[in-house]
Amino acid sequence: MPVGATGPIKRVISKRRSNRHQWRIFKIIVLVLLDATLVAISFQLAHFIRYNVLFKNHFLVFLRHNIENSSLPHTADIYTPLSGFLWLQISIVIGLITIFAFRGLYNIRLTRSLPRQVWTIASSATLGIAFLITYFFIFQPPSSSRLLVPFVWAVTIILLSLGRMIISVAMSLLYQLGLVETRLLVVGSGRLGKMMMQHIAASPNLGYHIVGFLHDMSEPPGDFGRFKMLGTLEDLGLVISSMQVDEVIIALPSNMHEQSIKSVHLCERLGASFKLVPDLYELSLSRIDMEAVEGIPLIGIKQVSLNTVQRIITRMVDIFVSLFILALGSPLWMCIALAIRLNSEGEIIYKQTRIGWEGRPFKMYKFRSMYKNADQRLADL
Repeated sequence: MPVGATGPIKRVISKRRSNRHQWRIFKIIVLVLLDATLVAISFQLAHFIRYNVLFKNHFLVFLRHNIENSSLPHTADIYTPLSGFLWLQISIVIGLITIFAFRGLYNIRLTRSLPRQVWTIASSATLGIAFLITYFFIFQPPSSSRLLVPFVWAVTIILLSLGRMIISVAMSLLYQLGLVETRLLVVGSGRLGKMMMQHIAASPNLGYHIVGFLHDMSEPPGDFGRFKMLGTLEDLGLVISSMQVDEVIIALPSNMHEQSIKSVHLCERLGASFKLVPDLYELSLSRIDMEAVEGIPLIGIKQVSLNTVQRIITRMVDIFVSLFILALGSPLWMCIALAIRLNSEGEIIYKQTRIGWEGRPFKMYKFRSMYKNADQRLADL
């Protein structure tokens, strides 16, 4: 039985691959342009809220003076046109797009769920705004407005999340209508292959159309529900050619390593994309750590839940949110401090040493909620 594709059939496969490659590039360009446009619009909306809405609400005027320090000279209240922030706006757009690219938001196939995409957008926007705060702190541009920063942050997250939601719905609709699809063949009929077919079929937003699967002799031959058995492993080349398969998922058990390697070589020769599914599905993929030594892949279990980049981003989020809440709630904190001072003697802030990450001690500061030396006055309390 033939195992390869030649002549017109192979030219058809090559043309389909070229079309898919062009479609992937088109999607990247659309996503980048959409995000850049939404970030620019977010900055303009934040500027409108800051200078056209904030000044017209008495409560917000009080809040603005509290955050921006009412002791600033009156010139700080002068309206600054949007053109005065042009270079800052361009820098934010370029910076956020770069961060999004490094965080994987422009991966071709939207395999991430929408909540994960929103979380990536929020954490990336927070990191970008943290750099913006650093810029304000170091250079202190005369036209800057510190209150503009949280509005840029909030509006950017909202608009980009809505944009991603629209993109996800639109792509899912195109996939379901069959206008854009990737013809997928699953190699393997065991638990791993069946699990992959079920998960992919349950996620139409991935854009896969499963043409069928190849039997690996691990179980009695036959169709698996709506998924058709198209042959055995020996028929891989013929099936790829006759069914115009775009991508192959090789989901063979670990004891069929040699057959997996042969399938990989055949896919390469026919020009079909392929993905190998490791026989590690009992483990959570978020716990798997992969690295390479001289081209040899090594798989282990992560010892920490966050990698270095995630820890840095989480730390930046903690610092930014903490500073924002401290500034926003400073009138309340002052009232609490005054109430503690008037109610009883002693320090307003209570300090205590606690144990943190990796057993490291740290100083904790909180408002005192008990009388001074309360442990010695139990009979009086």
